[in-house]
Amino acid sequence: MKKPMLEKWYKAIWSRLGGRPLTYVIRDLNKEWPLLFPMVFLGIGIFIVKVFKSNWKWIVLAIVIGSIIGHIFWGE
Repeated sequence: MKKPMLEKWYKAIWSRLGGRPLTYVIRDLNKEWPLLFPMVFLGIGIFIVKVFKSNWKWIVLAIVIGSIIGHIFWGE
């Protein structure tokens, strides 16, 4: 059976980034530099507020709800 194109792209990316799936690479980065991702997400949040001045509250709310839902289903 032919593999989907997105799967080929994903495998091509992570095979060049250490030969492991990106979730493992991200986990290792988070263990090595625990403040990296909170600072990146803070920067993204500041960028969203600056660019979308009037609608930033709805965007941040959507990100928070998505994060909560993601954590609820993380262990399954």
